[in-house]
Amino acid sequence: MLHIKYSGYSTAREFYVPKYDEEKSPKPDFRNTLYWNPFVAWSGNEAEIDFFNNDVSNSFRVVVQGIDKYGRLSYAEKIID
Repeated sequence: MLHIKYSGYSTAREFYVPKYDEEKSPKPDFRNTLYWNPFVAWSGNEAEIDFFNNDVSNSFRVVVQGIDKYGRLSYAEKIID
């Protein structure tokens, strides 16, 4: 059996999302990545997501990456002020 190890590849990890069940958290939120989801549900060409902002961001860089059922890659990036 041949075993190949690719450099730069890492196993999937769970994305940390703070619990916002309290009105005010005692610690400030300085996260850089606010939302990550490998399974976004699309309706036609639209998808709706909800996420909590951190305590410092005024603008957002949205990056969408994906692959369709035919193996075609997609990438889009936009800054939202």
